[in-house]
Amino acid sequence: MCWFFSKKKAKNVEPYIEPRVEQKESNLATQEVKEAPKFERFLLTVETANARQIPDPSAEDIQNAVRAICVNEEDFLILEGKQEINGVTFMQATGYDRSDNTIYMEVQRKEAGANGAVGRNYGMMVSVATLVKTLIDYTAGITPNNLEDWDFSGEF
Repeated sequence: MCWFFSKKKAKNVEPYIEPRVEQKESNLATQEVKEAPKFERFLLTVETANARQIPDPSAEDIQNAVRAICVNEEDFLILEGKQEINGVTFMQATGYDRSDNTIYMEVQRKEAGANGAVGRNYGMMVSVATLVKTLIDYTAGITPNNLEDWDFSGEF
Protein backbone atom coordinates (compact mmCIF):
# COMPACT_ATOMS: atom_id res chain seq x y z
CA MET A 1 0.00 0.00 0.00
CA CYS A 2 1.38 3.40 -0.93
CA TRP A 3 0.71 6.66 0.87
CA PHE A 4 1.14 10.14 -0.49
CA PHE A 5 1.93 12.93 1.90
CA SER A 6 1.72 16.23 0.16
CA LYS A 7 1.30 19.72 1.44
CA LYS A 8 -2.39 19.56 0.56
CA LYS A 9 -3.70 16.14 1.58
CA ALA A 10 -2.79 12.48 1.95
CA LYS A 11 -3.80 9.79 -0.53
CA ASN A 12 -4.12 6.08 0.00
CA VAL A 13 -3.11 4.23 -3.15
CA GLU A 14 -3.28 0.53 -4.01
CA PRO A 15 -0.67 -0.05 -6.78
CA TYR A 16 -1.90 -3.47 -7.94
CA ILE A 17 -5.24 -4.63 -9.27
CA GLU A 18 -6.33 -7.45 -7.02
CA PRO A 19 -7.30 -10.69 -8.77
CA ARG A 20 -11.07 -10.93 -9.22
CA VAL A 21 -13.06 -14.11 -8.90
CA GLU A 22 -16.04 -14.24 -11.22
CA GLN A 23 -18.81 -16.81 -11.27
CA LYS A 24 -19.29 -18.35 -14.71
CA GLU A 25 -22.66 -17.66 -16.27
CA SER A 26 -23.76 -21.25 -15.81
CA ASN A 27 -24.60 -22.09 -12.24
CA LEU A 28 -21.64 -24.42 -11.89
CA ALA A 29 -19.48 -24.15 -8.80
CA THR A 30 -16.39 -23.63 -10.99
CA GLN A 31 -14.89 -20.15 -10.72
CA GLU A 32 -12.53 -18.31 -13.03
CA VAL A 33 -9.68 -16.26 -11.56
CA LYS A 34 -8.55 -13.17 -13.48
CA GLU A 35 -5.00 -12.20 -12.62
CA ALA A 36 -3.41 -8.77 -12.45
CA PRO A 37 -1.39 -7.76 -15.51
CA LYS A 38 2.07 -9.33 -15.69
CA PHE A 39 5.17 -7.19 -16.07
CA GLU A 40 8.80 -8.06 -16.58
CA ARG A 41 10.65 -5.33 -14.69
CA PHE A 42 8.47 -2.24 -14.11
CA LEU A 43 4.81 -1.34 -13.87
CA LEU A 44 3.58 2.22 -14.40
CA THR A 45 0.15 2.91 -12.92
CA VAL A 46 -1.46 6.14 -14.08
CA GLU A 47 -4.55 7.21 -12.13
CA THR A 48 -6.41 9.80 -14.15
CA ALA A 49 -9.92 9.89 -15.61
CA ASN A 50 -8.68 7.07 -17.90
CA ALA A 51 -6.78 4.95 -15.37
CA ARG A 52 -4.35 2.46 -16.86
CA GLN A 53 -1.36 0.26 -16.16
CA ILE A 54 1.62 0.09 -18.50
CA PRO A 55 4.00 -2.87 -18.12
CA ASP A 56 7.66 -2.00 -18.81
CA PRO A 57 6.98 1.60 -19.88
CA SER A 58 9.14 3.32 -22.46
CA ALA A 59 10.53 6.84 -22.00
CA GLU A 60 7.66 8.08 -24.17
CA ASP A 61 5.12 6.24 -21.96
CA ILE A 62 6.60 7.96 -18.91
CA GLN A 63 6.53 11.41 -20.54
CA ASN A 64 2.90 10.89 -21.59
CA ALA A 65 1.95 9.71 -18.08
CA VAL A 66 3.52 12.79 -16.49
CA ARG A 67 1.72 15.02 -19.00
CA ALA A 68 -1.55 13.26 -18.13
CA ILE A 69 -1.24 13.77 -14.36
CA CYS A 70 -0.42 17.45 -14.85
CA VAL A 71 -4.00 18.08 -15.98
CA ASN A 72 -5.49 17.67 -12.50
CA GLU A 73 -3.63 18.03 -9.20
CA GLU A 74 -5.52 15.00 -7.82
CA ASP A 75 -4.17 12.64 -10.53
CA PHE A 76 -1.12 10.54 -9.71
CA LEU A 77 1.27 7.92 -11.01
CA ILE A 78 3.26 5.11 -9.47
CA LEU A 79 6.30 3.46 -11.06
CA GLU A 80 7.28 0.29 -9.28
CA GLY A 81 10.02 -2.20 -9.93
CA LYS A 82 9.51 -5.91 -9.72
CA GLN A 83 12.70 -5.95 -7.67
CA GLU A 84 14.34 -3.29 -5.52
CA ILE A 85 17.02 -1.16 -7.12
CA ASN A 86 19.45 0.23 -4.56
CA GLY A 87 16.70 -0.36 -1.99
CA VAL A 88 14.13 1.69 -3.95
CA THR A 89 10.82 -0.15 -4.33
CA PHE A 90 8.74 2.50 -6.10
CA MET A 91 8.40 6.15 -7.07
CA GLN A 92 5.17 8.11 -7.18
CA ALA A 93 4.03 11.62 -8.02
CA THR A 94 0.95 13.81 -7.58
CA GLY A 95 -0.08 17.38 -6.78
CA TYR A 96 0.99 19.27 -9.90
CA ASP A 97 1.41 23.00 -9.20
CA ARG A 98 0.74 25.04 -12.34
CA SER A 99 2.19 28.24 -10.88
CA ASP A 100 5.78 26.98 -10.93
CA ASN A 101 5.50 23.78 -13.03
CA THR A 102 6.41 21.52 -10.10
CA ILE A 103 4.99 18.29 -8.80
CA TYR A 104 5.27 16.38 -5.52
CA MET A 105 7.40 13.24 -5.90
CA GLU A 106 8.01 10.45 -3.41
CA VAL A 107 10.52 7.63 -3.41
CA GLN A 108 10.18 4.61 -1.14
CA ARG A 109 13.38 2.92 -0.07
CA LYS A 110 13.71 -0.18 2.10
CA GLU A 111 15.92 0.54 5.07
CA ALA A 112 16.81 -1.16 8.33
CA GLY A 113 14.29 -0.42 11.07
CA ALA A 114 13.97 -1.40 14.72
CA ASN A 115 12.04 -4.57 13.81
CA GLY A 116 13.66 -5.40 10.45
CA ALA A 117 13.40 -3.79 7.01
CA VAL A 118 10.85 -1.00 6.58
CA GLY A 119 9.83 1.15 3.65
CA ARG A 120 10.67 4.79 4.23
CA ASN A 121 9.17 7.41 1.96
CA TYR A 122 11.06 10.55 1.04
CA GLY A 123 9.40 13.35 -0.88
CA MET A 124 9.94 16.77 -2.36
CA MET A 125 8.54 19.18 -4.91
CA VAL A 126 10.49 18.79 -8.16
CA SER A 127 10.23 20.28 -11.61
CA VAL A 128 8.26 18.27 -14.15
CA ALA A 129 11.49 17.78 -16.14
CA THR A 130 13.25 16.39 -13.05
CA LEU A 131 10.36 13.99 -12.42
CA VAL A 132 10.48 12.67 -15.99
CA LYS A 133 14.28 12.26 -15.87
CA THR A 134 14.20 10.52 -12.47
CA LEU A 135 11.49 8.06 -13.58
CA ILE A 136 13.32 7.24 -16.82
CA ASP A 137 16.58 6.82 -14.87
CA TYR A 138 14.79 4.42 -12.51
CA THR A 139 13.82 2.17 -15.43
CA ALA A 140 17.53 2.15 -16.36
CA GLY A 141 18.51 1.06 -12.83
CA ILE A 142 19.54 4.51 -11.58
CA THR A 143 18.02 5.81 -8.34
CA PRO A 144 18.44 9.11 -6.49
CA ASN A 145 21.37 8.81 -4.12
CA ASN A 146 20.64 11.88 -2.00
CA LEU A 147 17.32 10.93 -0.37
CA GLU A 148 18.61 12.21 2.96
CA ASP A 149 18.23 15.71 1.46
CA TRP A 150 14.54 15.02 0.77
CA ASP A 151 11.76 15.41 3.34
CA PHE A 152 11.00 12.25 5.30
CA SER A 153 7.29 11.62 4.69
CA GLY A 154 6.59 8.34 6.46
CA GLU A 155 7.53 4.80 7.34
CA PHE A 156 5.46 1.85 6.15
